[in-house]
Amino acid sequence: MEEGLGQQLGDLTNLDQYVKTHTVLIENMIKPSVGGSDAALGVFLQHVYAAHLETSPGQQVTDLSNLDQYVKTHTVLIENMLKPLSGSNVTSC
Repeated sequence: MEEGLGQQLGDLTNLDQYVKTHTVLIENMIKPSVGGSDAALGVFLQHVYAAHLETSPGQQVTDLSNLDQYVKTHTVLIENMLKPLSGSNVTSC
């Protein structure tokens, strides 16, 4: 909001720094939601890196088209994020 469009486009061209900055932003936004748990946050960030930042948009669309697997993957993600918060196995919930 405080930067001009030219500056924002310039920032975007430095893709590595742009991704790092926004990953830290997401981390700081998510951390309070997971009770400050570094373990839960680590699970989430591992997923973001592997499934989104290290995968092409085309591959992500292909992955999304397999809805059953997509739901299973994200269900396991949520389960693995909840485990450190509850201190127990949450598969029976």
